[in-house]
Amino acid sequence: MPCYNPYEGWEQQLIEKHKELEAMLDGYDIRFIVVNDGSKRGFTEEAVLRLTNNLPSTIIVDNKTNQGKGAAVRDGIAYSDSELALYTDYDFPYKIESVCQVIKYLEAGYDVVVANRNHTYYSQLSTRRKLASHASRFLNFMLLGLTHTDTQGGLKGFNRKGKAFLASTRIKQFLFDTEFIYKASLDDTTFIKEVPVDLRSEVMLPDMKKGVFVNELKNLLMICWKG
Repeated sequence: MPCYNPYEGWEQQLIEKHKELEAMLDGYDIRFIVVNDGSKRGFTEEAVLRLTNNLPSTIIVDNKTNQGKGAAVRDGIAYSDSELALYTDYDFPYKIESVCQVIKYLEAGYDVVVANRNHTYYSQLSTRRKLASHASRFLNFMLLGLTHTDTQGGLKGFNRKGKAFLASTRIKQFLFDTEFIYKASLDDTTFIKEVPVDLRSEVMLPDMKKGVFVNELKNLLMICWKG
């Protein structure tokens, strides 16, 4: 879980979500890997201590410089030695049932499982962000030929084979998701599955700065050019 300038109480929410996962995934050994992506606030020693005291198996990756979500996810997954792994945002934007569904399909033999956002997600977006999201899906289809066009859902699971594609990505910002799915889709022996996910009702989705869209468009063109 990449973490940048988290809100107060973020560690307590992770503790609670871990309990929910344990209750729904009986028999699984669940471990959190939290990556601080150069936070200026929120990621305090007290919060980290509270988290690790309650969840001793938690791994903390404390990067002092902000690199971007893609770099943070790669840094975190490098510490994972499990057969199955997932990444999502530290505030767990989707319902626990959606997370468990990802696990279910990985256990069924899929190499990569991708969140497919439904109306509960888009209904909470600003007009600008909603247009950007639909444009992203259109460009993913037209430029990259992706069947699974919703690459920015923020929840993905994978086995060791899928992990190798993620580790090979180079984009440091948000579009690492698209690069990941694009690389995986180029391999005919890799099985990818979409899972409809439900957004938690209390989650607030912030608007994105205009500069982010321009930068991510450049990253999309880089994927088209370099693969």
